[in-house]
Amino acid sequence: MRDQLEELGCSHLIIPKAIPVKNYLIEQRLPISVNSFDNMRLYCSQTGLFDEAVREVVRLSTICDITSDLLDYRVHPPGKSAGVEDFVRYDNLPLYKASIDGLEQGRLGLIDLEQMIPAQYGETLRSITRIFPYHYGIIKEEADRIQIPYDDEILKAAVADGKKYLAAGYEDHYEWLQEKGVLDNFKDWSRGISQELMSDVKNAIAKELMSMNEGVILAQGVDYIVRSREDFLKGGATSAEILSDGITETVIKNLTREINKSFRQNAQGKTLAQLAKSNLVKLRSLFAENKYFIEGALVYFRSSDYYELRPHDKTFLVITIHEYMIGKLVGVIFDELVNGGEMQSYNKIVVEGRVSAYWIRS
Repeated sequence: MRDQLEELGCSHLIIPKAIPVKNYLIEQRLPISVNSFDNMRLYCSQTGLFDEAVREVVRLSTICDITSDLLDYRVHPPGKSAGVEDFVRYDNLPLYKASIDGLEQGRLGLIDLEQMIPAQYGETLRSITRIFPYHYGIIKEEADRIQIPYDDEILKAAVADGKKYLAAGYEDHYEWLQEKGVLDNFKDWSRGISQELMSDVKNAIAKELMSMNEGVILAQGVDYIVRSREDFLKGGATSAEILSDGITETVIKNLTREINKSFRQNAQGKTLAQLAKSNLVKLRSLFAENKYFIEGALVYFRSSDYYELRPHDKTFLVITIHEYMIGKLVGVIFDELVNGGEMQSYNKIVVEGRVSAYWIRS
């Protein structure tokens, strides 16, 4: 591959040197971050630095297609949030800057690329455009120069997907932090929720509990339906209000704890000067399992509440309904925090009808 890059005159695509040691490859360290937020920030904030690197990727596509290792179709929060089917494997294509004769230039690392299939031209260009949507014009210009055929409508669709992905993964959150004036806040923060917003959240939870009290569907699959128990609120609206107070305060306390814990882990060992150069979008993005948000909230439900699930093998399993109910209530709380401007957005990961984790931007 190095020989091919040299033949094509590519100096902005960098393959780290490596030596085999038993069953491992020991690779040269490049000045990169494999974190998606860091790569998105670099691409969005200094797009022009990568003009020549993207031209070289287009040039390389005349020989082989490396993009099968660069776009992944597994469920991933930024792609799910944007409604885009794939996400960019920045661990295989990290962006970084190099200083050449005092001038900054963009570089792309080609890391651990195992599949280099024959060039597919149109499909390869679509993938390149999806990864680098702000280089649509340069990609077309280079393709025209070396006479690579393409369908412009397909490229435009790839541009739209790429921009949606960058907006959902980085840009929207950055703008939100900028508007709130917290881009230089590198300390722990607490949920300074106003009394008015807290009241709105609790009212929303009480309303949802009253709805559940009528026996609503909480989850549904091919061979099962999960419903809440009718009349589980023995005190009606009064019980709903009491429960909403405890559940709301418990979930928000857990949320604050998880955000601060994640922040401390990411900021550990860094000076204030180093943090000032950090990517706050990364520091204020949290991926955490649902169990941490519902911790301590299950005590508000009686242990006798359950539902019966009939799976494919036709045997009955008795499973507690609490997790489904709390999961739905956590979503209501997060919705109110988003509407009230205390959370930028969130995404939930659902596995077999249950919320298993959340991706939160705060």
